[in-house]
Amino acid sequence: MAAPININICNFGAAGENIIQTGNIDPLIQFIAPQGGGFVNGYNTRTLQINQLMHCLSQTLALEGQYKGNCECALKERIYQLTLLTPEDAKDVANGVRYISNEKLNKVIKKINYLSKGWLGKFAHQLGQSYFNNVHKGTAYFIAGANILLVGSLSQAFSENDTVKEVGLIGACSGAALMVTPLFTALYRSFKDKP
Repeated sequence: MAAPININICNFGAAGENIIQTGNIDPLIQFIAPQGGGFVNGYNTRTLQINQLMHCLSQTLALEGQYKGNCECALKERIYQLTLLTPEDAKDVANGVRYISNEKLNKVIKKINYLSKGWLGKFAHQLGQSYFNNVHKGTAYFIAGANILLVGSLSQAFSENDTVKEVGLIGACSGAALMVTPLFTALYRSFKDKP
């Protein structure tokens, strides 16, 4: 098989088409990584396919053009599809020396790394985001739940009145539920493909 061609996104194909100006990105993607799978045009491994798509995405992000957004979205979508097929290959390409220093690809690399993780890795990531980075208000839920749990428990423990004890029990249960809400949110979000 022939070695893969280093593609210039501003001069692709026999006509020398500038894809950023025309928005005709599908032939380029099919040239590198056909939708039905398989390997063509010298791109005989997923690593080569992902590497070339990342190279084209890097070029797209560096250029200006009328259809830049469309091209960027289509390339990212295909990269993410290939990442789900072969996570280790995608992770190797994303963390390689060629792309790790490219700030414009930072979000793409983060998503590739996230998609490359197994279910447990995604769950741990979401749990950290929720409780430690407070992305999904996990810290707020935990602190509010702890306060309600403490007040409910104290009122239940030190009260002589049965009504106050019942309210304290309800408060303690509500507080405990609030404290574990981010845990269930992280569990739910770990099944999604968004970091």
